[in-house]
Amino acid sequence: AAEALLASGADPEARTDDARTPLSYAAARGHVAAVCKLMDFKADVQALDNVRQTALHHAAANGRAEVIEPLVNKRARLDQKDGSNRSPIQLALDSRQDVVVRMLLKLGASLPEMEAQDPKLQPMIREIETEVLQEQLKEAESSAGKAHIKAAEMAFEEARIKLLKLTMLSATAMQAPIIHMAELKLQDAMELAKSCGNSADILEDQVREISEIEKGKRVEAKKKLAGFDTLKEKIEEYRVVKASRLAEMEDIKKHIVQVTEAAKACKTAEVGSQEGVPEALEKTQALREELVRLREDSEVKAAALQEVREKIGKWVSEKEAVAELHAQAHALLHRHTQEKHGESGYPGSLSTLVSPKAEPAATETEAATAAPAGEAPSTKPATPEDLPSQSISSSLAVDHLADQVIDEAAAAAPAAAAPPPEPAAPEEAVSTPADPALQEVQAAAA
Repeated sequence: AAEALLASGADPEARTDDARTPLSYAAARGHVAAVCKLMDFKADVQALDNVRQTALHHAAANGRAEVIEPLVNKRARLDQKDGSNRSPIQLALDSRQDVVVRMLLKLGASLPEMEAQDPKLQPMIREIETEVLQEQLKEAESSAGKAHIKAAEMAFEEARIKLLKLTMLSATAMQAPIIHMAELKLQDAMELAKSCGNSADILEDQVREISEIEKGKRVEAKKKLAGFDTLKEKIEEYRVVKASRLAEMEDIKKHIVQVTEAAKACKTAEVGSQEGVPEALEKTQALREELVRLREDSEVKAAALQEVREKIGKWVSEKEAVAELHAQAHALLHRHTQEKHGESGYPGSLSTLVSPKAEPAATETEAATAAPAGEAPSTKPATPEDLPSQSISSSLAVDHLADQVIDEAAAAAPAAAAPPPEPAAPEEAVSTPADPALQEVQAAAA
């Protein structure tokens, strides 16, 4: 994972809030592969955190002996002091990490003066010195010792060359200040030019960004101006609508005042109407009682009307019977008259008295007599109330006609018995034989 992150461009010198590096955390947790990979990517083994501790300090304090040697091989300082003036081996002693103490002693770390004189540590110190000597002897006997000697010779030669260079530099130390000042000024000028170039690039980028922002702002300003114009139009419309709404509100207020006044008037009328409610209730009760009485009267009158209708039916049937008897009497009288006198007749005879025209004439005479003086006889159609009177009048007319027939027959009888003056034959024809007919008429009238 560390290799993938570093290959993708992760910074091996990234710092946390307490200024610790990934190498410091890997050494504190004992991740040998991560430590080696970070050092391969040029991670600084001497990087200090907030308490001025290196990765070797954290590895020693946490007892991570497996990462001690890789760190020392990359030139990690064994005697580096932290903020509390403690070395890695002192942190290992404080944490009782004996394995780490042995490892650091073998790699050449020196114990503090007080710990070096501690009797408890003397056996371990002597044991470690013996192990170191034995390892050195073994290396000397092996080919590795020769390689170390060659490496030491080469290192010595490099040191000699560096010493010669330092000697030459010290010889030219008198001229060095001027050259150094020139070099410093040149370096300052180069740094200033570089910073100016960087500043120019930054300014160009900023100008470009500002130009783009300005274009966007112009477009946005145009849109906002268009929006402002639309907003102004809407504001004008809203003002017109507001004026109309205010007018409507004034009308509504007037209407409310009118409605309030009407409500007050209605309330006053209601109070007045409530004052007349008891009287109206009394009148309503009286009207209800009157209605009950009228219903009772209507029931009584309906019963009386039914009775009258029954009487009318009875009278109508009687009238039909009388009409039938009248027709029979007329037929008998007519037949009897034809048998006695033939078709000639005589003045004042019974055929004239009971002819079909006699009954209407008698009825009209009776109606004229019944009508008041100076008024024409009534010709309006008979109503159900008039039917009884009409039936009675018809019955009276039939009775009157029968009485006339009887009186004429009685008067005609003596005249027929006396000798007529001239000619006597017709008179004799109607003398005495009328008695049976008179009897039939009387029987029919009865």
